Amino acid sequence: MENPEGYIIGEGYVGSYFKNSHREWIGTHREVHSNDKTVIFDTMVRKTWKNLSQANCCLITCPLREGSDFVFKELLHFLKEHFSMIVLLSSTSVFLEKGSQQISINEESVLDPTKTQVKREEQLLSIGASVLTLSGIYGLNRSPLTWLQKNLVSNNKLFVNLIHVEDIVEIITRVFQKKIQGERYIVSDGQKHYWETIIEFCKEKGMLAPEFQRTKQKEPIHRYLSNKKLLKILPSDFTFQNLYQFLEIQGTTTNGET
Repeated sequence: MENPEGYIIGEGYVGSYFKNSHREWIGTHREVHSNDKTVIFDTMVRKTWKNLSQANCCLITCPLREGSDFVFKELLHFLKEHFSMIVLLSSTSVFLEKGSQQISINEESVLDPTKTQVKREEQLLSIGASVLTLSGIYGLNRSPLTWLQKNLVSNNKLFVNLIHVEDIVEIITRVFQKKIQGERYIVSDGQKHYWETIIEFCKEKGMLAPEFQRTKQKEPIHRYLSNKKLLKILPSDFTFQNLYQFLEIQGTTTNGET
């Protein structure tokens, strides 16, 4: 197989979107997949590593919590030898600090040292990988509206931090283009999307029943994520997707699924 521009390890929701606009990349799966342009690769199964040829870039979209630390150490060596640039997608659950309505979580906030994911992210950063810590991902078939409809939103959450999947793809592309290494970025649109405002909007548009409501808790959770560091690497004319335009379009087409 001719060497691709890059590999997408764990071709899930974000990885699939990324590959749609990066045809020179190849996705990987743990087992045989219906997609012809894919290879078998498991981060914790050494015999599958030979399926990846050398390439410029590697995008890891799956969590790195499984397997022994010994095998992971070997994986680090493999990744460093095979790729010039590595980007890992992470979750804001890695932060130990909760923040508040006044104090935001940023890249300097305390991480949870007890989590295997955190330890392995730090090891990846040490070999020059960059980590994109994603907030609530929405897009086709994933929406705050359906999260509400399916009662998946905790009653004590005051607002939600969001990022559209197409924005994530653009940001990943930017990180590779700028050859950024050894950095962590919080990937969020930087807005406090208040759940009550989202609910009222959806009611006005007929997407939620007029009687829909959440049982309010005495102590709401505040967890605002700052994207100030991220903005420094984005073009000055970069515009994040508009949540309410997305919801309105969704309301006129389909209710979607999470």
